[in-house]
Amino acid sequence: METEIKLPEELAVELRKIAIESGFNGNSEFVEEAVKEKILELKKRRFFQISDKVALGLKEKGVSSKEIIEEFES
Repeated sequence: METEIKLPEELAVELRKIAIESGFNGNSEFVEEAVKEKILELKKRRFFQISDKVALGLKEKGVSSKEIIEEFES
């Protein structure tokens, strides 16, 4: 599936320059790689946000990290 994306001309000029300097085979390859990296970054951020909420919930319930480790080990 291909999707057309419109960019402001100033950004498109910068994109072409960076893509060429970085050795990509055109703008599409560069944009695809950049989008993949951004998606991964956002997934990691979401994971850590959820992890923080879980940790806070456990702390509020008085569950210690020692108890969690003991539970995993058993």
